[in-house]
Amino acid sequence: MRALIAAEVVVALAASASPTAEHLSGTVAMELERDPNAKAPSAAPALDSDALGSRALTRELQGDHAGALDDLRAAIAKETDPERLLGLRNLLLLLENPRDQRDPDVRGDPTR
Repeated sequence: MRALIAAEVVVALAASASPTAEHLSGTVAMELERDPNAKAPSAAPALDSDALGSRALTRELQGDHAGALDDLRAAIAKETDPERLLGLRNLLLLLENPRDQRDPDVRGDPTR
């Protein structure tokens, strides 16, 4: 059941993913290459809940578990849509549980 919920959350977040901060900084670099007189923005744009949720998934998949949890908590604080908020909270609960207490029937579980 947890795997199904996690899969639904991942699909929902991926479908509505916004550009990440890394993507935005790459766009600024490309703009500066085209126009050397252009000025870089003074501060990085604030990430919305979609971007934070997307970055959280990326961080978790890359092994940055603590960073993923931080981003999920920040996304929850900014999210206004009740359905997405529930999905983010479910994902946070899933990631906060120690890995050895997860469902052993889930493929890829290291305790199998």
